[in-house]
Amino acid sequence: MLRSRPQGWVEWAAFRPTPDRHTRHLTRTSASCDSNGFGRIVAIPVLGDNPIMIYGPSDIIVNSATFTLSNGEPAEQIWLRGGTVLVISATALALYKDEAAIGDPLGNGLIALTDLSGVSPLAHQDGHFMTEHRAGYIGLHGERLLLITPVAIQLFDDRRDALQNRNERARLPLE
Repeated sequence: MLRSRPQGWVEWAAFRPTPDRHTRHLTRTSASCDSNGFGRIVAIPVLGDNPIMIYGPSDIIVNSATFTLSNGEPAEQIWLRGGTVLVISATALALYKDEAAIGDPLGNGLIALTDLSGVSPLAHQDGHFMTEHRAGYIGLHGERLLLITPVAIQLFDDRRDALQNRNERARLPLE
């Protein structure tokens, strides 16, 4: 049974690797429950003698769909956690407050927009620009990628540039 402490305190267990790295020690401590929202285990609560692992999904992307813009250009909309929607086309990146804001002719709900005319157009296949995604990483056709950070969505030509945060091709500011 999980033993409660005063408001917000619980008995927690944390795993520590031993010198041989094949076994682990279970250490009990008292700490407040915390969550970092990025899918990492913050603490392991103890129920009796059994640890319970708590984690959340690290994927920022919820869903995606292709559609055609009013100018006939193919685009892909990507729903992000929190309700915002990222729209990718060959020549622009846009972030909207929600899906309903995409069709608003006055642009209400547009959070940020960046024109990619200074960069070679993004490649697509059957209207899909995204090839894969994990956490804040979005792989695009042609080895390009987007990184979603707390302050911006950044476009890079390859993984090496993204890992070293250099040669950014475009930035969609979130602040």
